[in-house]
Amino acid sequence: MTSRDGISPAALPSARAAVKPAGSLLASLQQATAESSHRIELTPVVRAMVSGTVTPAAYAQLLAQLEVVQEAFERRVPELDIPDEPRGLVYRLAALRSDLTVYAQPRTACPVATDALRNWIARSTHDELIGSAYVMIGSAHGSAVVLRHLRAAFGKGDAAGVGLDYHRIPSPDLRQGWVAFKSFLAALRDANVSEILSGAVTMMNGLEHIHAGIAMGA
Repeated sequence: MTSRDGISPAALPSARAAVKPAGSLLASLQQATAESSHRIELTPVVRAMVSGTVTPAAYAQLLAQLEVVQEAFERRVPELDIPDEPRGLVYRLAALRSDLTVYAQPRTACPVATDALRNWIARSTHDELIGSAYVMIGSAHGSAVVLRHLRAAFGKGDAAGVGLDYHRIPSPDLRQGWVAFKSFLAALRDANVSEILSGAVTMMNGLEHIHAGIAMGA
């Protein structure tokens, strides 16, 4: 049996997970995504990145999958009335594509898990999209940590255009963007909290599948 996207349900990220609010919306989002976030950290590609042993080919493979997700997400972002400050943490597609040109790896067919997440983003509700935004903005903070290790792994400096622009986000932008997004979450009224949490969990689970599927022998 396939979904309406033509994809086997087994390939889809977990949807409508049973998540319950825990205090503030921010606290609930942190709790709901904690396990999948930790599992991403344990995937071979992330472990290789933070240990400085990832190959350019494996890293480019991951970037290619993230490009698909980022493009689908950015198409939907205008539907969210988020403040200007976090936009630098949301619109990262141009930097990602710039990095891909540096590694010049041949493009391969889109893996099922990536295609499934792209299709889910396209049809997600407004409140599910808010949950996705929480995940994507949160990932920008992780970039600050990853960047240091990738510079060491690839022998890159601080300059732009060397293949690490996706992770080059100035610290003031990170701080201001996160504060503004937290205020955005706190000011939400009449939002479906369950859908926001479900959206965050589905996005995080989808990213987990993508990271877990990167071929480290590349």
